[in-house]
Amino acid sequence: MKKLLFLFTLLSIFLQKGVFAIPTYTCGYQDNGTVNVATLWIEEDGAVKAISLSSASSQALKIIIYQNKIYMIGFTVSDPNLNATLWKTDLIGNNVEEIQLAGSGSSAYDATIYNNQLYVVGNKTISSKAFACLWKLNLNGAILLENAFGNETSLARSITIASNKIYIGGKVNATPQAALWIGDLSGNNISNVYTNNTESRIDSTMVYKNQLYLAGFTGNAEDSTIRATLWIGNLDGSGIRTINLSNEQSEALDLNVFNDVIYASGDTIISGHYDATIWKISLAGSLISNFNLSNSFSAYSFTFFNNSILAVGASTDLKATLWNTSLDGIDLSSPTRLGTLSNISISASIAINASSALTLGRALSEFSPVKPQKGIK
Repeated sequence: MKKLLFLFTLLSIFLQKGVFAIPTYTCGYQDNGTVNVATLWIEEDGAVKAISLSSASSQALKIIIYQNKIYMIGFTVSDPNLNATLWKTDLIGNNVEEIQLAGSGSSAYDATIYNNQLYVVGNKTISSKAFACLWKLNLNGAILLENAFGNETSLARSITIASNKIYIGGKVNATPQAALWIGDLSGNNISNVYTNNTESRIDSTMVYKNQLYLAGFTGNAEDSTIRATLWIGNLDGSGIRTINLSNEQSEALDLNVFNDVIYASGDTIISGHYDATIWKISLAGSLISNFNLSNSFSAYSFTFFNNSILAVGASTDLKATLWNTSLDGIDLSSPTRLGTLSNISISASIAINASSALTLGRALSEFSPVKPQKGIK
């Protein structure tokens, strides 16, 4: 009886707070008045801690939590060139380590961890030509493989691993055309299996229930034809079909799945006004619904926790922001301002510590189980 009362009391405390008291980790950048600086934000119960990852101009674009370490990738700037960069730190943001993945003229956009190895994609300049690039590292940050691939104006924007295959999405050609590459786990053998024949780009890749899902855009922002797009195909890259998610100017930037529903985040542009948008899509590709986040500009990344959506991006006044909303777009709490400075800040990626979430879920499993559900991403 005492144990039951304790659990009810604990649950009551968590519910009064509005969210479960586990940290939320996001990365991006904020303008310190001189340059944009890659930044890690740690939010817990409404309190936000901001940690600068570099002293140089930089942006952090992807965050992963694994074995009680935080891994973030992006780039630093050595005018006028970018340098693909990895940052490592502990769960409270101490002892940040910065590791350059490549020299001048490179960038890193996405990463995943598989079999205790870190796979990072981006691009690298070779003889003044930019190629898509894959780096494979151990968890200490030592580079095990670097493989530049694609044509001379290609870019890798997203990566996922499933069934011992690497799936990489991005673009080829100067006028971007969405491209999909598939490779084996060695990282040496990467083949282009799909190229869209119109202006387009893939920004997120996901495998779920033996189907390949890709998100990005088709069209051109300059002539107002840009549209958020979902591609669905077979795991070998065949049978890919294109689905527009909106009739308005829009782009999809991230993908995830919950309870057999595909979710995509990005933004919609109406009369020059941007709104962060979440789309809900059936596994077959039919649009179920969409909604905009409050006081928002764009939603660059999102995850699920306790049957809600945690999304990050930028508010209408271009401040890094965290939203906590129901699966149907009802605000569960006021948006959390992450940017601590008065200048522009953007949050590009979000993660929660899965081990902490699952531990909490087991403790409260009789009442409100934590069941984060994600596709292979």
